[in-house]
Amino acid sequence: FLRSDEQHRRPRLSLPEIEGDASRVLIVGAGPIGRDVAAYLETSGWRVGMMDLSPVNLHPFAQQGFDTTVGDARERSTLEQAGIASMRLAIVCLPNDDITTHVTAAIRAANAKCAVVARCRYVLNMAAAREAGAAEVVSEEAEAARAILDRVRRVVGGA
Repeated sequence: FLRSDEQHRRPRLSLPEIEGDASRVLIVGAGPIGRDVAAYLETSGWRVGMMDLSPVNLHPFAQQGFDTTVGDARERSTLEQAGIASMRLAIVCLPNDDITTHVTAAIRAANAKCAVVARCRYVLNMAAAREAGAAEVVSEEAEAARAILDRVRRVVGGA
C-alpha cells in the first residue's frame, strides 16, 4: 500500500531567503489542521497569515491578531491581498484534493519562490499536488495507514 520511498525519503522542502520582513507563512484553510499548524508556527516566531472562504472560520484568528484574508486561494487577486509575494512558505490545509492542487498551482504562479506544503486526502492524488508545485505532500490516507499499523504492531507485539 505504501511505497518504501514515500516512507523513508527526506523532506524536499527548502525555504527561500526573503529580504526584509520576518519569516512569513500563509495557511490556506482555517479548519482543525490549519488551526494547529498556525498555533505551532506562531509560537515558533513566524508571522502567520490565514486564508479561508469563510469569515466565520477566520474570526477567531483575527481576534488573536493573525493576518486574515477571506476569499478563494485559487484566485491570484486573493493571494495578492494576503501578501503572497512576501511569503516564504504556504501550507494548504483543504479537504478537497482537486482544490488543493489548483491552490498549490496558483500559489506557485504568484510566488515561484514560496515553498508549499499540501494536504491531500488520498495517496492517489499526491503526484498531482507535487506536479502543481508542492514541495511536500501529506496524505491523510497514508498517515492513517501508518497510525493504524503502529497501533496494530503494539497490540500484536511486532513493534
